[in-house]
Amino acid sequence: MQAHFDQSNFIVEIHQCFLDLVVAGTASLAFEESLPGELSAFQFTAIPLSEVILDEGQRGKLDTVFRTVSLTLSQILMRYENADIPFKILQDGNKNPDEKFQLIECITQPIEGHGKLFTLLSPETQDVIYQTVLTPFPFHQFQMDEIARGNLRAVTCDENFAGH
Repeated sequence: MQAHFDQSNFIVEIHQCFLDLVVAGTASLAFEESLPGELSAFQFTAIPLSEVILDEGQRGKLDTVFRTVSLTLSQILMRYENADIPFKILQDGNKNPDEKFQLIECITQPIEGHGKLFTLLSPETQDVIYQTVLTPFPFHQFQMDEIARGNLRAVTCDENFAGH
């Protein structure tokens, strides 16, 4: 496990999160699986705050995340297996393989209360492209709490994560 962290891009991406914390008081880090055959099983991404909206759910926790992503058709198909791609995106993506489509990833608390509901939306066609329930939460949010006293508090949507 340690070798995978050592070989991952964690140091670079957490450094960017620390910069975001200093400047904006909030940072967001995505934690995903790498493609098979990569040096590390982990892929980290510091998400620019201009691409993410964080919200508290009914229980007062940051358990709702909206993130904008821009992907080509081939990236959508590779990343979201069995996605229900709208005809317009299929048509435009097949004509121009380099065209990127603006999409919104939404992570919310599911009605049943277990895991997190992940939904991929197309704002252009107003379609739900992909939906699943995630058990481990892929985003970790960090916020400065009581900056004057120097307390750093990590806030995450994963209830198994120790927040202080």
